Amino acid sequence: MMVNFGGIVDISTVDYPDKVSSVVFLRGCNFRCPFCYNVDLVDGPSQEVEVDFIVDSIKKNNLIDAVVITGGEPALQSDALFELCSKFKQCGLLVKVDTNGSFPQVIKNLIDNKLVDYVALDFKSAIHPVHYGKVTGVPSATIPVRVKETLNILASSRIDYECRCPIVPGLNDDPDVLRQQAHDVLPSKVFVLEQFTPDKGTLDPNLKAEKVSADRLNEYAKFFRNYAVKVRSYDYGEKVHLSCGCD
Repeated sequence: MMVNFGGIVDISTVDYPDKVSSVVFLRGCNFRCPFCYNVDLVDGPSQEVEVDFIVDSIKKNNLIDAVVITGGEPALQSDALFELCSKFKQCGLLVKVDTNGSFPQVIKNLIDNKLVDYVALDFKSAIHPVHYGKVTGVPSATIPVRVKETLNILASSRIDYECRCPIVPGLNDDPDVLRQQAHDVLPSKVFVLEQFTPDKGTLDPNLKAEKVSADRLNEYAKFFRNYAVKVRSYDYGEKVHLSCGCD
């Protein structure tokens, strides 16, 4: 089976919690988030390779415990994603998938077939068409509903997962919207606020947003009531805020 392939990072210590992993990038995305820094993966030319080419490259690496499949949006290539996960599991590797959540049945299929161990779900704003359209660059009444469905699937499963959100000034940092998002994401045990930085370039070259400070992220973290609210920043690494998990 062919897959639209974006590359491999051989060794990562930050992409799979507490594990050494390789990271596989798949090309293509159904979102057009103006702040996205993986521009080549979203709009770059296709690079079709066999699934076995990727698997063979990964299984030679004796230093890893896990593999992370990211993008772009890997669930766009659902059949290839299923085959990749299946073959990585046959190699004895833990599998993590990063997803924007707009293909809930693809994620459910992986979970039901025990082909994924960890999912990182991008939960980019409050579940509302206007807010989600602003952040993703794709006006849609159904996308936020599908993202929430993906969260509900993860919350009712037994796999490890996290919800995460890059905070981009002017796009999704309005306090009232964040408070609504905090309510919408409450089923998640873990929620991560990530520091947006424009240093790597952005899909929208006209985006004027500045990097939000780690101190501001820690203030935003107080809006959320998940059991663990994490702040990931380039300034200070990761800080964890624990709460009761109540609304």
